[in-house]
Amino acid sequence: MLTVDKEQEIIDIVKNTKLRHIAIIMDGNRRWAKEKNLPSAFGHKKGVDALKAA
Repeated sequence: MLTVDKEQEIIDIVKNTKLRHIAIIMDGNRRWAKEKNLPSAFGHKKGVDALKAA
């Protein structure tokens, strides 16, 4: 999870740099679902939803 300071640092980098690409590593969705006794697919769906919201 991003801290407020890290989030602001990322925002500043994006605003002040010509980015050529951005990588998004989606990790932990299956683990999150398993901890909540939900199917892996549900965790993956929630991960996609979170990415779209970002």
